[in-house]
Amino acid sequence: MYERQQVLKPKQDQEIEEMLSLMNCHVASLIKVDSEKYFKCSDYIVQGAIKVSSLYCSHRMPILYDLQLEAEALGCKLTYTKDKPPRISNHILEEGTKLEDLRVPTEKEGRFPIVLEATKEIVKAFGKEKAIYGLVTGPFTLALHLRGVAVFYDLLDEPEEVECLMTFCQKVVLHTAQMYINLGVDNIALVDPMAFHISKAHFENFVEPYITPIFECIKEQGKRVNLIKGDKTSEGEIPYKFGMTTHKGYENRRNILKGELTTVNVDCITFDSESCVVSQYTMEAVYTAAALVGKQVKVIEHKMKDSTPIPIIYVEGEVKYSHYLPDIGELVDCFRAALRVKQEEKSILKAL
Repeated sequence: MYERQQVLKPKQDQEIEEMLSLMNCHVASLIKVDSEKYFKCSDYIVQGAIKVSSLYCSHRMPILYDLQLEAEALGCKLTYTKDKPPRISNHILEEGTKLEDLRVPTEKEGRFPIVLEATKEIVKAFGKEKAIYGLVTGPFTLALHLRGVAVFYDLLDEPEEVECLMTFCQKVVLHTAQMYINLGVDNIALVDPMAFHISKAHFENFVEPYITPIFECIKEQGKRVNLIKGDKTSEGEIPYKFGMTTHKGYENRRNILKGELTTVNVDCITFDSESCVVSQYTMEAVYTAAALVGKQVKVIEHKMKDSTPIPIIYVEGEVKYSHYLPDIGELVDCFRAALRVKQEEKSILKAL
């Protein structure tokens, strides 16, 4: 009980040093079931929590790490594999559904009945000794699920539509958080990885105004809220990280890439676009931009499951974007500029 109280003790604006063991397909492997069975069964989710408690010395207990739960309840379809988390396979706002026709999902829709039943059992089993965490998909990542990479066009061309979409997603987030709170969950973990792979200006204009009221609403109820952005977890604050890194594994590849004069080579270092939300939307954006330029752009995804800050986008062996996803228009301009350089180099060689 003392240890649980220490975890719950308010620590405003203080970075949490380590995050809890996340309840995902890793836990499914621990209880020897495949990913789809785990995510679709409350009994397996509870068994996973019991297994995690017996194996890991953590005073924090998450319910489920699932960034697709809300989107599925709203009508998006999922693709499952045996050993990876479910993946969004369509974006309903790109397929004719209108935003005004969407309604905030209730406790009875999608897999919410399964997850909420598991929540009741986990709170009952561990609520007196551990801090229980309800993980909720953040509003910007949810917006990407619903609208797809078209959101990156909208940020520039239709900002009012993005604002309307974010307002709706904010309502979904608040309602989902309230479901957990009503069942005795101590802490809401707001997971919004895509919010930290856009420009700082877009973050300040289209993310922060919608996340801040969520923080305030949850804290007004005496609960704690953490914002999880992929590499760190911050409590009581809205952090932002933007920067460039290099990947040593590709330094030796640069000369080879520059020797190919007929195409522009785009190498994307990701965690895995089939299991990571950030990687999924990075690849969707890159493929969309490449298609707009033409067949002369060759895109290759390289899955690097290590501590490298990802995603990283190389164009002709040069790091262009690291831990940051530009809008599609910027990607198109970048690819076309690289193509012009290649064409000029080819012309020079022909003249020699």
